[in-house]
Amino acid sequence: MDAWGFDTCLHDTAVTPRTVLQVLELKGNIRVLARMRPLVDKERGQGAAAELPLKALSEEMLRVAAVDNKAEREYEFDRVLSPDEGQEKVWGEGGGRI
Repeated sequence: MDAWGFDTCLHDTAVTPRTVLQVLELKGNIRVLARMRPLVDKERGQGAAAELPLKALSEEMLRVAAVDNKAEREYEFDRVLSPDEGQEKVWGEGGGRI
């Protein structure tokens, strides 16, 4: 099953575009995803991995580290993608279905 919850039904010839739209409407047309991008070589060489201001707490929660004397904060998304998840996974989660 994909992130939209109806990947298998798209291959079923009995499913109409109207049915797909109804599923989207019930599930919610707008999803908010957060992707933590992978470090580039220059950042890895500087040891930036230990200083990342973001941490994925779960598939839906993201923590932003304290900056400029402000407390760290947690945010909830429909899906949080970690740096090791490739572009195919990003597209699979957020790509268009219609």
